[in-house]
Amino acid sequence: MIFMRVHILLSTLFSVAVVAVVWVVYREAPEGLYADYAAHLRGNVFAGILSAGSFLLSLKTFIVVKLQENVYDSEVYKSRYLRLKREVDNTLQLYKPLRQLSDFLYWCIFFCLISSVAQVTLGFLNCFSVVLLCIFLAVFSGALVFFALWIIKSILSDWMDCLEESQLKKERENENTESSIGVDRK
Repeated sequence: MIFMRVHILLSTLFSVAVVAVVWVVYREAPEGLYADYAAHLRGNVFAGILSAGSFLLSLKTFIVVKLQENVYDSEVYKSRYLRLKREVDNTLQLYKPLRQLSDFLYWCIFFCLISSVAQVTLGFLNCFSVVLLCIFLAVFSGALVFFALWIIKSILSDWMDCLEESQLKKERENENTESSIGVDRK
């Protein structure tokens, strides 16, 4: 749970910082913000955030299932998990990182869809604070997508480590088999 809270907190802080900068720049002329937002941002943000959310929605199940099959069900990962559970933390759960990723992707998709809807509903209101809210939602959703990609990348790195470890284990077994065959021939 802390895992998701940290990423949501960081996304929130980043979004607040961006909105604060926008507020400072446009506070003297708020009508300029609405004009710039309507002319340059609203449509592009809507399309971009909706595309990112739709992409994550279509891939969520695929990503989770493939990671479960190829990473979390692999013998190398299970042996690493059992070693860490025994030596470091006996409360570790085998599929917890996968469950956390699945939950985080769900929230990414949810906020992307909420942000997209806000762009084409609230975004048409000529109100300074509503435009700031739409910008906040867009930046927040983008930050969540960034963190989702970062998390997926770290899991894929673990997967590659497991594959390398598995390959090294096979090579060692082959070397041991070849050396024992060589010993038998002598």
